[in-house]
Amino acid sequence: MSYSKVITAGEWKAAAQRSFKITLAKMLNVRQSDLHISFHKHRYTAAVSWIEQGGKYQISLFLPVMDPAAKLARAMAETLAGYWLHEAAHVVHTSPDAMTRLTYDHSPAVAKIFNGLEDIRIEYYTAQTGLAKNAAGVFTSLATDVLLSDTPPANYDPLNPINAAFTCAILGRWKNNKTLDQNAGQTIWNNCPEWLQTALAAAFDVVAKAGPGPENCHKVEQAAIDFAAAWTAAANQSEDSGDQPGDSGDQPGDSGDQPGDSGD
Repeated sequence: MSYSKVITAGEWKAAAQRSFKITLAKMLNVRQSDLHISFHKHRYTAAVSWIEQGGKYQISLFLPVMDPAAKLARAMAETLAGYWLHEAAHVVHTSPDAMTRLTYDHSPAVAKIFNGLEDIRIEYYTAQTGLAKNAAGVFTSLATDVLLSDTPPANYDPLNPINAAFTCAILGRWKNNKTLDQNAGQTIWNNCPEWLQTALAAAFDVVAKAGPGPENCHKVEQAAIDFAAAWTAAANQSEDSGDQPGDSGDQPGDSGDQPGDSGD
């Protein structure tokens, strides 16, 4: 998508609907006629759900609610483009069963951590293919917008279990994808204790080597399980010593959806 200096939200949405289908067909190497896409409203972020049968896709894309007449500066338009390109990348690279497996076999918390780690992988391989113009640029705009908005809050604490998935998603973009301002990423990294840096580095290494496509999604699933286990072990050790990291040793991410996550 290309933009004039200022466009309306309605104009952006119309252009996004066309571009989403064209770009996703290229990424999946299918005909546009094989994609049935419906667009829906989401209260603050973007999300996607899909079913594939015999090479044909039923896709529901959720985008932030906007007043159609509202003016969008170019920077905001690029951030929103990052949202839909990110969701397209999930359709291409993520197994739709992964979140369900992790939620029921482990916990919703582990599923959220998986989503944060998977975000890193899908954005990396989307940018690498070159099928979506300026993918790295729009993903950078998206990561920067999330970091500089009120998510995380000003009192963001990487040791709070609530923030585990967000920490994975943001620092993974900094470490692996280089789509986050290096000073901002370094600041968050420096606030992580050594055990958390070690757990994050191990997870990011798995993600970096996993490879593209849904057939490699299970590697990221295992990385999420291992990361959650490392967090729980550190919390239990701190509890035994009477010096707890952050919150009580709850499982990371137990509090509910992370606004920085893709929501799918």
